[in-house]
Amino acid sequence: MTASNLPGRELTRTDFLKLGGGASVALLLFGGVGCGGGTSGSGGGPVDVSVGTVAGSSADAAIFIALEKGYFEEQGINVSLEPFDSGARMIAPLGSGELDVASGSISAGLYNAIARGVNFSIVADKARAIPPEGHQALAVRKDLVDGGEFTGYEDLEGLTVTIAATGSASEMPLYLMLEEAGLSMNDVQLEELGFAEQISAFENGSIDAGILIEPSMTQVEQNGAAVRYAGTVDVFPNQQSSGILFGDEFAQRDDEVTRGFLLAYIQGVRYYNDALSDGRLSGSNADEIADILVEYTEVADPELYREIYLHGVHPDGELHVENMRRELQYWNEQGYIESDVAVEEAIDTSFLDAALEELGPYQGEYAPYYSE
Repeated sequence: MTASNLPGRELTRTDFLKLGGGASVALLLFGGVGCGGGTSGSGGGPVDVSVGTVAGSSADAAIFIALEKGYFEEQGINVSLEPFDSGARMIAPLGSGELDVASGSISAGLYNAIARGVNFSIVADKARAIPPEGHQALAVRKDLVDGGEFTGYEDLEGLTVTIAATGSASEMPLYLMLEEAGLSMNDVQLEELGFAEQISAFENGSIDAGILIEPSMTQVEQNGAAVRYAGTVDVFPNQQSSGILFGDEFAQRDDEVTRGFLLAYIQGVRYYNDALSDGRLSGSNADEIADILVEYTEVADPELYREIYLHGVHPDGELHVENMRRELQYWNEQGYIESDVAVEEAIDTSFLDAALEELGPYQGEYAPYYSE
């Protein structure tokens, strides 16, 4: 299947996931510019914008919503989704201009790329851990908990514990949990596994515990392999785990394009927030958003999206800069950062400010945890 024969915005879950690893999925949003002003190409038609996403990730919910609700279309923007197997793989094409926008993790590798002169900026929030449980948690083998062998963080000592990767958003919360028990990373057998591999590793008993994200966390609970012991929000609330990134070439395009992209994205963010209640899809629009997520992710049952704890994203797209600094300091202390780089070198909020000026304030209620 090629982009040219994808009809309109009818991109199914199977289509999207089949095309992983950077294949372009053009979502042709025909219909011209909607009300509220929009952008157009030099020929008067929609402007093409390529967006890198992690294939199957529910953390890209706001982008999927903006596509399905026609918010990008209203801004005269044709979005091409470019699915990758990790955020790290987006950095090189983003820096070279092959990719306009990336929806990726904030990691040690991202700061190293900036230090090496790769040109991009983090422009808005995409996902953060919010109370009461958060979308990321410490999972522990069920038999260890049921048998009384695991009763607290101190029992992590000597266990085989998995994180997605060193220098990733899953590492510092584990460090903080161990620190709370008077332990260090040297007191566990650390194993790096991708999220899909983590599920099978719990099922076959090759790992004892790990930092998992949703929906993997709920899936291992449902199959009886592990239990959610504690959300990472207990030790690192509002951890800024990922963001929206603009490549330098895209950032230098017409202001209407960059502003229009973020305006549409923030509309999707706010629609998503309207559906969140206590960290779950239980507010208004919940059923619609669960169905949208099923179309774009590996989860086939919309009911699962009503059960899991989802990520937060600030209704105004604001980044939690203080927590970004805190995590960068940790990565520096671990020796992951190759040369001096500051969070301020990585972010540029001017595009978001321009979009918010046009969009106006959020009409819903700001959850208190966004101001913490």
